Amino acid sequence: MDVTYVDDFYDNESDSESTTLDDDEPAPKRKLIRCFWTLKETYESAAEAKEAVSSEAIWRKCSTKKCAAGDTIHFRCKGGKYQKLECPAQIYLQYHAISLKVSLHATNTDHANHESDSECGLAEETKDFIREKYSEGITTPEAILGLLRKKGMSEPKKLKVTYFLHTLRVEKYGSSHMCATEIKKWCEGKRVEPVDPDEPFLLAYHVCADTPAFDEQDLKVVMSTKRLLEMAKKSRMIQTDSTYKMTWQGYPVILIGTTDKNM
Repeated sequence: MDVTYVDDFYDNESDSESTTLDDDEPAPKRKLIRCFWTLKETYESAAEAKEAVSSEAIWRKCSTKKCAAGDTIHFRCKGGKYQKLECPAQIYLQYHAISLKVSLHATNTDHANHESDSECGLAEETKDFIREKYSEGITTPEAILGLLRKKGMSEPKKLKVTYFLHTLRVEKYGSSHMCATEIKKWCEGKRVEPVDPDEPFLLAYHVCADTPAFDEQDLKVVMSTKRLLEMAKKSRMIQTDSTYKMTWQGYPVILIGTTDKNM
């Protein structure tokens, strides 16, 4: 009687598989980089440790780990290209579980792969040119790039120009984000009735953001001028319209006006 042994069957199959694997090229392995850590400083409190890290302005938080000895927060250097050619320098804060002290550990590797200033931002000559055109009312990156091209200057990436224009807008008009407290403070400063009949001032406002319920939150700010109010008294017809494109936050702006009294 013919008998087929299982061991022989698997041996044949394994031989064929090994032959196939030998023909294929091995998958490339990622090179492991060992980090050797050294205790650099010990702080008395978490606030003191955070202040020391943030004051250098070169570290980016990348991970948080929890362990029995205490939580650790790891930071990488922001000088290198993110996820492409990162700087090998690293630090981490060790929050001790048995005390309020925080230890700062750092690798023994030096900083490397940093981008040059020209790669990180715009050249000073380009910044001065953009500032000049921005003051003239040219505020779009496409128009700025067209003028740079026309003048024969080096043309940076559109994203860099967009970021710099945002910085100029914040410098000139302030931040586009305002909390309820800032809005209330601004409204209180505009309640004084001006002498100039064409200077706008605040008629009334209502700001309610203390409740987490969205339906109960409210924001109303009513402004006008003395001349417009006098003209409204003489008219029997009011025209009103609303738009969402006049504020950075997207709040609706309701415009109210009057027609000539003879109409």
